Amino acid sequence: MSELTVLDSLRLPARLDVRQTAMLLGVQEDEIQILMRAKLLKPLGEPAQNGHKYFSSSEIEALGKDRAWLDRASKTITRNWRSKRGTVEATRSKARVATLRDETAADQTNDKRKRHNLT
Repeated sequence: MSELTVLDSLRLPARLDVRQTAMLLGVQEDEIQILMRAKLLKPLGEPAQNGHKYFSSSEIEALGKDRAWLDRASKTITRNWRSKRGTVEATRSKARVATLRDETAADQTNDKRKRHNLT
């Protein structure tokens, strides 16, 4: 099914794949994985971790109309991206601090050598 037929169809198919589910919920495809990890979405059956995931269209429609669920889902997605961004920023700042420490230690060693040579 193309994107237009999923959103414009009079009757949805019984099972929706990840792309169709994301489209109906108004999230990105990779954010479906975040919602599944947080137990906010449950795929049909017991698919393998790397297998195709399908969702019940009636359940997805109901979740899309539930304001409380949408709020929890939005907060979960936002928290996930913030933590990922924070990890990268923390790693960068730690690297900067380590570089500054190394430079300071090298400067102190060079100062000692200079003083030693002068006396």
